[in-house]
Amino acid sequence: MQKKKILLGVCGSVSAYKAYNFSRQLVKSGYEVEVLLTRAALNFVRPETFQAILGSKVLSDEEWYADTKESHVDDAYEAQAMVIFGATAATLSRMASGHSDNRLGATYLSVRGPVLIAPAMESRMWKHPSTQRNVTQLRDDGCLFVGPISGDLASGRKGVGRLARDETILKVIRTTLKARQSLPKSHGLKSLPERHALVTLGATREYLDPARFLSNPSSGKMGFAIINALLRKGWYVTALCAHTTAEALVPEEHDAQLRTLYVQDADTLAALCEQVIVETQFDLAFCVAAVSDFTPVNASTEKIKKKGEGMSLALKRTRDTLSLLGASQRIPNLIGFAAESENYISNARRKCIAKGCTWVALNAIAALENESGDEHESAFESDENRLWLVPPQGQAIDLGRDLKKKLAERLVERVVRKT
Repeated sequence: MQKKKILLGVCGSVSAYKAYNFSRQLVKSGYEVEVLLTRAALNFVRPETFQAILGSKVLSDEEWYADTKESHVDDAYEAQAMVIFGATAATLSRMASGHSDNRLGATYLSVRGPVLIAPAMESRMWKHPSTQRNVTQLRDDGCLFVGPISGDLASGRKGVGRLARDETILKVIRTTLKARQSLPKSHGLKSLPERHALVTLGATREYLDPARFLSNPSSGKMGFAIINALLRKGWYVTALCAHTTAEALVPEEHDAQLRTLYVQDADTLAALCEQVIVETQFDLAFCVAAVSDFTPVNASTEKIKKKGEGMSLALKRTRDTLSLLGASQRIPNLIGFAAESENYISNARRKCIAKGCTWVALNAIAALENESGDEHESAFESDENRLWLVPPQGQAIDLGRDLKKKLAERLVERVVRKT
């Protein structure tokens, strides 16, 4: 039986040295491997080492520039898949723009099998809007992202940007190639059947000046719990993430099902929602983000100094993300979240009707008493919550008080059953 050939493009991130072991693992898994090194990768790894591991020639820019043949086309046609290992922000930018002035870029444009990208960079670089635009473009072009994950970074800081583990990338390769055996050839995974959910989470921030902002205590815990519950059920999830204090713990085996885009303020969240609902057909949306209702009319570019005994602050309404999604009628099952301090059910039902939701998940931000009369903390920043599922008409469903992880599982189970 002929071995499947994998093109392994190694980029110039600090994690490039991990490609030595990864290429060995690919060979042990029964794949034929051809390594392609970018110029920047040569600062971290040596072609001779790969040659010793694989017993085959290593591809690079130097010999490609000197080659009069279209060798990158041959490389691409012979490969069943391409893996971009330790993809840097620069590589993502070049790929998204279609630049073909190096071997990796030219080969990528010629590949017709799936392209898996495993990024590795500093957290701020990964979260930057420019990088996220490139990620969105590459996803739209059919590329599959594996990671990055949270952990220790090369700078000594912690954050999202660490290269996914070898076993995770290998698992995605195996799953992808197996799934494609019965499908016609195409670039990426667009032809695979998917159930896709949109989840907004975290607290938006409306800055008054570079040092101060309007926000709320939402931690993002419930949003992350819902994301994990959906991933475990096999859903693909697009997460629009505002500020969170909870750790984003997503099991690596589900990395390929999740894309995360980062936002800061309410208007950016609304604009991004408008964009993604056009790009992707969502079956379901959970709007968990705690979105600011107001933003300063004139935010200062310099820190506001204390003057006199007080100050007046002019505010204006932000764009309403939930109403926007409801009015679009693009998502058949829209679940809003309501944080109420009084008249819980009636206020949540009014919100459900006004925003065009299928359900509203209600949590109380005032302290509630349990059956014994003991007072519990509110939902914000807590590991626990009390949740009701409120429809536009009919009886509200009490999901009880429990850990947010367990409530998320109950909520997703009940909603998914209706989709």
